[in-house]
Amino acid sequence: MKKTIILTTVNDNLYYQNNMKVFLQSLKENAAGEFVRIYVVNNEKIECELKKINKNIEIKHINEKLNRSQIIIRNALYCHEALKEGYEKVAWIDSDVIIRAKLGDFWDVKPCELKVIYRRKKKDHIKFQSGVFVIGNSSEMRKYIWKWAKTIIDLKKAKWYDGQELMCELVLKYKIKQIDMPIKYNDSKFNADSVIWHCKSSHFSYEKYQKEYRKYLEVVK
Repeated sequence: MKKTIILTTVNDNLYYQNNMKVFLQSLKENAAGEFVRIYVVNNEKIECELKKINKNIEIKHINEKLNRSQIIIRNALYCHEALKEGYEKVAWIDSDVIIRAKLGDFWDVKPCELKVIYRRKKKDHIKFQSGVFVIGNSSEMRKYIWKWAKTIIDLKKAKWYDGQELMCELVLKYKIKQIDMPIKYNDSKFNADSVIWHCKSSHFSYEKYQKEYRKYLEVVK
């Protein structure tokens, strides 16, 4: 069993498919050896394309119609699954990223630790930037992740930011230690020395991001 695993997801939207291809190619070139599990939603045809880009991946197909609340809980459910399988450290990384160097101390978390960007001055529902985070594996962490998912499942109607808000609220209750993730591992301003560029949709057209994005996309077209 591998000690670490990166989890991510993609659907049948061409924009997100291209993001995933760039993510996998950049990972292959700059952080070879990292293992990725991709949850592919309603898009069986893309599996061969993704495996041609980066062989160090595993595909799990999700063939069902998902409503908004189901989409929100997916990353928590996927993390819980990987923890139950025995991975020592699990990372969730949204597919709209470029990996620019080896991950190194990105993986430095202990069993009861969650590493995530914590925006202390933001409102509760966006204090955690949950597009990139790393967790250790312990009984407390498994309970925490499951409670996070289960609480949203039980909501009659979940809002988009409920996942991030619950992720933050439940940390103290389950004795999880939150570790601040350095901005270089979840950088939406595209600093030159950052390891992970995370592109918000509103920043997709930025020249600096597009230059690097197109470089990887041209390889996998």
